[in-house]
Amino acid sequence: MDSSDVGITPHRTALEKVATVFAEKGYTVHFDVGDLFDQSTNTAPQNFDLGGGNLVPFNSYTPFEYDLSSPNLFAYKMEYSDITRRPIFHYLLMASSGNEDGSISGSGIAEISGNDLMVTMGAGV
Repeated sequence: MDSSDVGITPHRTALEKVATVFAEKGYTVHFDVGDLFDQSTNTAPQNFDLGGGNLVPFNSYTPFEYDLSSPNLFAYKMEYSDITRRPIFHYLLMASSGNEDGSISGSGIAEISGNDLMVTMGAGV
């Protein structure tokens, strides 16, 4: 999500730690944050840039479920993710808040037996 809020912006160290924990269990995790850590036009797997990882517009409230008042996780996925990646990628949105008033919600939510998830760690600003 397009924001300078550190709670919304993925951090290299955090992504590395998640990948390490999964690797210890025999799983390989690949994150794609686009050009967040590098500004080259090429892919750079060492910088979590696999050629996608699109930035989406900021919204103080992002519901997980359908809501007429605001774009939800699935609306962002449909507009900003490459359709050819959907069968093999999970979609993760780093959003500001899951609360309608945009206040701090500090949480994560995911589909059960699905492939979409959302983390809301914004500072409520």
